Amino acid sequence: MCSKKWTIIISFIIILVMGGIYTFLQLRLYTPEMKEFAKNIIPISNDIKEYFMNISLGFFTGAAVTGGIAISDYRIERRNTLIEFENASYEFLQNFRNFSILYILEPLELIQNYYGEIEHNRMFLQTNFQSKKSILAWIESHKENYVQLEMECDSFSAETKLNEIITKYDKVIDAIMQEYRECEKIDSAKMRKTYFAIDFLFANRRIKKKFIYNQIFDKQLQLSSEIKTLGNESDGMPRSMQIDRILQIQEKIAEEQNKGISICYHQFTTIINSAPFAEQGI
Repeated sequence: MCSKKWTIIISFIIILVMGGIYTFLQLRLYTPEMKEFAKNIIPISNDIKEYFMNISLGFFTGAAVTGGIAISDYRIERRNTLIEFENASYEFLQNFRNFSILYILEPLELIQNYYGEIEHNRMFLQTNFQSKKSILAWIESHKENYVQLEMECDSFSAETKLNEIITKYDKVIDAIMQEYRECEKIDSAKMRKTYFAIDFLFANRRIKKKFIYNQIFDKQLQLSSEIKTLGNESDGMPRSMQIDRILQIQEKIAEEQNKGISICYHQFTTIINSAPFAEQGI
């Protein structure tokens, strides 16, 4: 894409320069002194004007043909490069689809407060059970929902159910944190390579920087970095904070996927195929 871009630019410059020289000679805009000076530089027997006119016309024609071919090749290569980046972006985001999902069925605030209370009691050797009482009261008030799922009405106990809930969330959170730590293995080299291969003729700032970089490339790298950071910092982090950070990341992943792989399927594909882009986005 870059080579075709510079072929077009160089061809355009040659067309302008040689077209200017040909026009200059054709309209006889030169002086006799300029003509004699040219003969001293290139001593030829024929008219110096005809010599330069033929040379400039030859360069002009060659540059026009080369530029025309380069523009056609550039349009094809531009489309292929953008599609390669779209595919690389999709593949990169697919790495996050395999993460375990944390679903908090109970009120989030009650769960976080209960975890916070456990950590506080353990740290300060206290026996405060206010948050535990609140979550037990909520479970008791929604007993019917749990009974319908488990069909164990006679043996239902809010205390037992709470222990089961916390054990389940602990296992899921630990599994997610392990997956986040393994996120270090995710390689963004392909997406980076295809991004840096994008080199528009006139639209690098308008499309590559403002759209592709800000809305797709940088967002996905930031998301990957946030996941890796959370995985590395998870040891010793309060459980309530882990829950909060995991839910934030899950929301961002869902947002990217719901937008069609970070708007690639909608806005990005529209830009590739649209007529204004095909004509002006070069």
